[in-house]
Amino acid sequence: MKTSKAFSGAVLALTLALPYSIAQAEPGAANLNLFAGQKQLDSDDWSPIDEQTSVGISIDYEPEGWWLGATVGVYNGTADESVTFADTTGGANPNPGELTSDTWELSIGPKKVFKIPGAPVRAYVGGGYSYMSVTYVEREFDTDTSTSYKRRASDSGHGVWASTGVFVTLAETINLGLEGRISRGEVDLNGFDAEAGGDYLGAIVGLHFQ
Repeated sequence: MKTSKAFSGAVLALTLALPYSIAQAEPGAANLNLFAGQKQLDSDDWSPIDEQTSVGISIDYEPEGWWLGATVGVYNGTADESVTFADTTGGANPNPGELTSDTWELSIGPKKVFKIPGAPVRAYVGGGYSYMSVTYVEREFDTDTSTSYKRRASDSGHGVWASTGVFVTLAETINLGLEGRISRGEVDLNGFDAEAGGDYLGAIVGLHFQ
């Protein structure tokens, strides 16, 4: 990926920089957060539809008496790009078309949320297993014959994910913050091995329960 190494390094640095030494665990707390941002796919596999708009939802909970909590989340990414196809049927004109990438991830795993003492700020880190589903679509319109074509490939597979973030909790109820996330897992699109995971960066908004 063009941005993978830099982004992954930034996420790792943020994770290591979380102030665990002064943070407090919050057993019995839960968070329900919405995510909105961007998912960067592997540009070698997906260009020019590698920069996806991404949305997601996740919930985490740390039971009383547990050192570690758990989370489950669903994330979707989509991208569309207008392109021109060479006419392979003997026509005189190139054919306009569109490419679409659509990815889904169902992620589960451990998650630890820490509260910064004396401030309404919480930081977290998590990771685990991700079930991934990918769809790739080509749409082409033959200008010489006025015929539309659609080619589609899809697959699902297994992968891993890791995330970190920080958020402010207003009135001990409303969460507002930022999240960085990475995921990795391959799928087979009609014989072509493609990376289904990617690098996420976006905002979160949600609810805190204590």
